[in-house]
Amino acid sequence: MMGAMLLPKEIIDAINKCCRAFFWTDEDSYHSGDCKVAWDVVCSPKDKGGVGIKNLYVQNKCLLQKFLVWLQELGDPSWLLCFRENYGWSATVNLGDPVPRPTQIWRDISSGIPEFRRHTCAILR
Repeated sequence: MMGAMLLPKEIIDAINKCCRAFFWTDEDSYHSGDCKVAWDVVCSPKDKGGVGIKNLYVQNKCLLQKFLVWLQELGDPSWLLCFRENYGWSATVNLGDPVPRPTQIWRDISSGIPEFRRHTCAILR
């Protein structure tokens, strides 16, 4: 699900709350006194002194970026053909151009296009 849509902040906060409770107390809930280290430190990579638990905000955005990479790959898997047909995307329509029937999922995915373009380039063959 995190790779197909931008999860609302409230959902990620609720998931993080459950993770913190499990991590700190192995229970359904916790109190701030149970926390030994700030959650952002826990989410830091192990080589930076953290535990390596994924930051769900970052993970969600990265998975959406990965979806944009899949859209650019050559080949014609059936899901991609269906996607192109539903969103009117083709060789003559650029990724990010307005689509005739934007859904919430497409709006979430396309919200990452500006960042995707900052970190990628096209090579014509």
